[in-house]
Amino acid sequence: MDIQGNVLGRHKGIIFYTIGQRGGLGISSRIPRYVISIDHENNSIVVGGKNDLKAKGLVAGGLNMLAENWPRLVSAKIRYRKKEAPCAVTLESDSVSVTFAEEQEAITPGQSVVFYTDDRVLGGESLKRFCMELVERINRLRKERNAVILAHNYQIPKFRISRTMWAIPWAEHPGVKDSCCCHCILRVYFMAETAKILSPEKTVLIPDANAGCPMADMITSEELRKLKREHPRAKVLCYVNTTAEVKAECDVCCTSGNAERIVREAFGVTTR
Repeated sequence: MDIQGNVLGRHKGIIFYTIGQRGGLGISSRIPRYVISIDHENNSIVVGGKNDLKAKGLVAGGLNMLAENWPRLVSAKIRYRKKEAPCAVTLESDSVSVTFAEEQEAITPGQSVVFYTDDRVLGGESLKRFCMELVERINRLRKERNAVILAHNYQIPKFRISRTMWAIPWAEHPGVKDSCCCHCILRVYFMAETAKILSPEKTVLIPDANAGCPMADMITSEELRKLKREHPRAKVLCYVNTTAEVKAECDVCCTSGNAERIVREAFGVTTR
């Protein structure tokens, strides 16, 4: 298949293919096609152009450290005959994230990467994945489809692939007012619902429809209706971390950033 997920043909078995392979793919194309990734779990081969082989980052695991204190900037080799390439590394508990100064071609999971500083070997490990290639592919699709990707600001850095981070107040968020055709929400379901409420004319996507929020689950629309029946004269203010059904039963909605102003303006409450 291609990087958009279009099926181009049937392969002979993933064991017969390697990253960067051009010949023997069994598909016709006006432009050269290369194997850019192999999905063992789904038994699929993804092909693309030569530029799709290039990536600026990788994640490697099983680090064999020959030196304890690593500088932030080092150099790395991903192939025996390839020159060392300058890169920045981030050491984690069970892996290392690498960002190269320049794009590298055909970074392949299962290969080894060795790190150097001057003529000193710092350590080495096996490649787990090349995350930056995925990031770049997502960003290409985002541009092609005129989409905005919204992620919460507490996402860890490796997932911050979006054009804009999730922010508050919601109604003033640039992503909500953007002239895009599509929103993709990288977090929980109530965020996707809220984006749709604020931008009903746009397509809103969420990778996992079961991604919930404990705070949003604290009250249901039926429980709120029961409270309203018990207190018919009360006005209802809900926090943004609620479902669309709950918001529909409320008089006004607030965020942590504008709660004081909303309470003061909507309910005439004087704060001290």
